[in-house]
This record gives sequence, structure tokens and C-alpha cells, in this order.
Amino acid sequence: MRKPRLLHWCTLNVLWMTVVILMAIGLAIQTLGITDKKRVTSDQLDQPRVLSMTPHNEGVPWKPCQSKTHVMFLKTHKTASSTILNILYRFGEVEKVMSKGTFYFSILRNPVTLAESAFTYYKGSSTAFKKVESLEQFLSEPWKYYAARDRGNQYARNLMWFDFGFDHNANDTKDYVDLVLKEIGGTFHLILLSEYFDESMVLLKDALCWEFDDVVSFKLNFRSNVTVRKLSDETVGRVKAWNSLDWKLYLHFNRTFWQRVEVYGWQRMRNDVLVLQEKRKRLMDLCLQGSRPVEASQIQDKNIKPFQYGRAQIMGYNLNPNLDNSSREKCLRMVMPELQYKDLLDAKLFPFVSTAKSLQTPQLHF
Repeated sequence: MRKPRLLHWCTLNVLWMTVVILMAIGLAIQTLGITDKKRVTSDQLDQPRVLSMTPHNEGVPWKPCQSKTHVMFLKTHKTASSTILNILYRFGEVEKVMSKGTFYFSILRNPVTLAESAFTYYKGSSTAFKKVESLEQFLSEPWKYYAARDRGNQYARNLMWFDFGFDHNANDTKDYVDLVLKEIGGTFHLILLSEYFDESMVLLKDALCWEFDDVVSFKLNFRSNVTVRKLSDETVGRVKAWNSLDWKLYLHFNRTFWQRVEVYGWQRMRNDVLVLQEKRKRLMDLCLQGSRPVEASQIQDKNIKPFQYGRAQIMGYNLNPNLDNSSREKCLRMVMPELQYKDLLDAKLFPFVSTAKSLQTPQLHF
């Protein structure tokens, strides 16, 4: 049975319009350009990369997207996660827990520098660390000092594996490791690297469809160089062996991180990192007295002094005293340590509970 003439004409018309639209989309894609992709060997992906910076005068392909406001960040210990928390605190309050379509992400750090940092920071919290004077002494005979069930010993072995909710004392068999890596990769949309924080922020900005101003930040909860120790090659090898689960976790997501940068575009990444760094520099010049961090003993406003713990000496900031009220509030959000910021959010979300807190924190408007 033949279609009515009008219906037949409409069908042809719709088909023709569809062809025209598809051609227009194809033309638009060619006009906007396709991200350059370079082949990278697995050996290159295993090694830390240094992105050479060039001026950001090239056009960046534009793609429509909708800003994501439902995010879940797994805060891992001693991995620059406090700085990311500040970004999330500034972006908005948490109104729902794991809504549909929530974006899951976390951050990892090289287990070698993580172990050195954890020993300094958690020397008084880990039973194993309390028994020794140095990380080298602990790693020389770890089973002499370490017992899986002792208090605080999650800080002493495979700390990131523990933070992701898995058995940090498990045997690192290939089947077990592959299973965990597959589960983490299937749950989290993005895993960042603290050693490449700016590149991580660019990828996060792109994934969440945010703006540069949303991810610009000052470094928080970081130690003075006085307390940072360089480990010998022998100690580095022992760290990797003792924290073998963390090492395999880091190597795997180091590869996926650079694969993601490759898809994003190497030159585009260089340009965007420059933009982010320039925005940070301008804010530091505006917000900070001396445009730099200071030792904890030099922080004038004790309400924004970061919590000092263990043997670490945590750096902080002094605000520029000549700021107007609007700029001061913006800058205060940038330097606010995580514990004080958490108290401010608690006061907003749970006013009846927070009134009993004795901690005096600066007043911010939400």
C-alpha cells in the first residue's frame, strides 16, 4: 500500500533535512579542528613527563557541555587532597549525597614521596613508626616493627590502597591487583596525580565543564622544605617493595592519566596550564602579603593558621592588609585551611550543632 502523497513528501523532506544537518555537523567538526593525537610508548607513560610551556595563542577547540555540580571526591592522605577540598568548598555546598550522575574522582601521589611524607606527618599516630627514629630504620626490617592490627598502621603500608577501601595488607598477586584496578577504574571517572597538579586541574576543569576560575588554587597543607628529606636509591627501592600495592596502583593510573592528556591534546594542555598558572600568580599578587607562603610561626591571623601535626611544619599565608572587603573575602576563601573551612560549612548546614564549637573562624558569606 502506497503512502499518502503528503506523508511521502514529508518523509523525503525530513530525510533531506537530516542529511543537511549531518553535513553541517561534519563541516563544523572540521572547522573547529580535531585534537592532535601523538603516539606514546608504554615506557614513556611510566616516566614522569615534563610539559614544555609555550604561549597560549592558539585557538582551542570548543565543545558544548553542561557544568557538573554533583561530584564525589575521595580524599586520600598526603596527596594534595586538601588543596582540592578547598576548590570544592569554594564551588558550593553539598546538598545531596551521591545523586544520579555524580562525577567520581580522586588523586594519587608517587608512593616514594608519600611514604616520606606519611612518616613525618604520622610519626606519632602509627604504632610501627613510633618504634623507630627514621623511615630508613623502619624499612630495613619492617616486619620487626609492623603488625597489621596495631593502631594507625594503615599509615605505614599501602596507604592509598587503604584509602580506596581495600586490604592494604593483601598479597599483591596479579589477579587480585587486576581486579582492584578494574573496580577502581570502573567506579572513578578521573584519577589525578599530585605531581602534576596543574595538568590535573585542567583535566578536572574539562571533565566537569567548569571555568579556570573554579579550579585555580593556592597550595594548602604542605610542609616547609626544612622537614622534607631526599631518600637514597636503596630506600626508594625498599619503599616500592614494601608498598607494592600502592606502587602498582600508581603506575596503572599514571598510564591512564597521560593517555587522557594525549586525548586532550599536548599543546592544548601546555596552553591551558599556562593560563591556570597566570591566574594563580595574579591572585597570589593580589591576595598575599609578599605574594608567597610563610612558616606557621609567621602567620599573623591565627584563625587561618593550618593545623600542625607530627614532625611536619605546615606552611600557611598572610593576607594582603590593603584588600577591600570584597577582595578580602575572595582571598580568604583561597587560603582557608580545610579544618576551618569545614567548620564554616558546618555552621551553614548544621547551625544548631555548630553553635557549641569554640573555634573562632573568620566570617564568610555563602
